[in-house]
Amino acid sequence: MIAFFVIGVSMHTLSLQHTTLEFNDFFSTSGLQQLDSEFLAYLQKANDHLFDHLHEYRHNELSLSTTQTSDFLIALATYMEKFLAQLFAIEISTQASQQKTQQKNPIGLFRKEFILTKVKRLLHKPDEFASFSLLHTALLRELNAHHIDSGDLEHDVATLGLLYLNNTEIYGNEIEKLAQWCVQALRTAEGRVMTENWDCLRFPEKLDHEHLIPTSTIQRHGTTQQALAEKYWRERDGFSLTDTGMSDQAVQNEIHYCIYCHDHNGDFC
Repeated sequence: MIAFFVIGVSMHTLSLQHTTLEFNDFFSTSGLQQLDSEFLAYLQKANDHLFDHLHEYRHNELSLSTTQTSDFLIALATYMEKFLAQLFAIEISTQASQQKTQQKNPIGLFRKEFILTKVKRLLHKPDEFASFSLLHTALLRELNAHHIDSGDLEHDVATLGLLYLNNTEIYGNEIEKLAQWCVQALRTAEGRVMTENWDCLRFPEKLDHEHLIPTSTIQRHGTTQQALAEKYWRERDGFSLTDTGMSDQAVQNEIHYCIYCHDHNGDFC
């Protein structure tokens, strides 16, 4: 059975399309069974091959590895999203959300195809590159030559890098220079300041699962205490949360790293 939660939707404003179901039906077993049947009919019409796989999966007749199971569920989720968007008549809002997400794709793809392959290996080599300032001047010249200027340097660098990767025969030297720029952005004080909040240049830190919160032992007022480094302190204002959470781009970056692990059948975070 396919179940889902409707969050923050008023019973008085909910509009259901292409179904005889009412909102209260979602709170009954029979209503969910009908919803499931309608989804299966939708899936069979849209992709009969995937429909057959789902039938086999539900009856334990489909032998899949862990990675193949993930691929199958992700493929299924695409149709589930479209079905729910039609059901609740939110196709326009869904499309707008997809377009907003896709606009941020270059940064995630650049991280996966460029940072985690070409740049990461250079970080372990001796520093034999030009200064960050010289490399940055060359970078700005390249961005200008290709008319790339969105107002977001991280997005522009990602767009330029993907352009290079799509034409490796032409831009071999430029790829090397951009990789060096990324290395110097991580190594030098000037580069770190400029790219401090860049998601594409952030690598997962190794975790000690026995000490997830890094503290040190201090003596204060005659007692032994565990203290967090001051750079992690956040002042509380009343009862408001001190952590504002991740930006949309940061969340998407985490998703892209999950995809990277998935493709490599590993768990690197």
